Amino acid sequence: MEGNCITLKFHNGKLLKRVLDRLRASNIKICEGSGLLVSDLSGDIIISNEQEIDYELGKILCYYRNKKYFNELLIGIDVNGYNSTIAVIGDGELLVSKVVTSDLVVEELKKFLTTYPHKLQSIGIGIGNSQAYEVYKIISKHFPITPVKEDRTSSNTKEVNIKDRDARAAYRIAFRATTYELK
Repeated sequence: MEGNCITLKFHNGKLLKRVLDRLRASNIKICEGSGLLVSDLSGDIIISNEQEIDYELGKILCYYRNKKYFNELLIGIDVNGYNSTIAVIGDGELLVSKVVTSDLVVEELKKFLTTYPHKLQSIGIGIGNSQAYEVYKIISKHFPITPVKEDRTSSNTKEVNIKDRDARAAYRIAFRATTYELK
């Protein structure tokens, strides 16, 4: 499906390459001269450093798909020791996966929830170890969150084509959280 036009105008070549890579990975086509202007200095969306790319991608994706927002935003969290992998899914499509230290998970969730416009949200966390339960208790003070058993979430199958094992687990946790009750 071809969507709205995205125009890029960057003075920083390295930043331009990173933005192009992320847009191509999301199957967004680039055009010249019209449409939404994404730039590092001035435009409809300004990306001034690499850390902002993932956060601005949600707005670009909505514009490209002729949407004002995602109907559903699913977030899955896979905790492994001191690090947590977060997968963000908008209307069934993996938007971003990111590894953060477990003490920064709440701040990252706030960023994702404000960055990706959405109607409904669901957050799930895999409860497969004691660290995950501690992270769950912290997050539950800020957001409604569903604990999910992690059985076979990182298994490699044809249905889920995500190379990173922890990102794959977080992706599956996000979907399980929508229909799952921990017993």
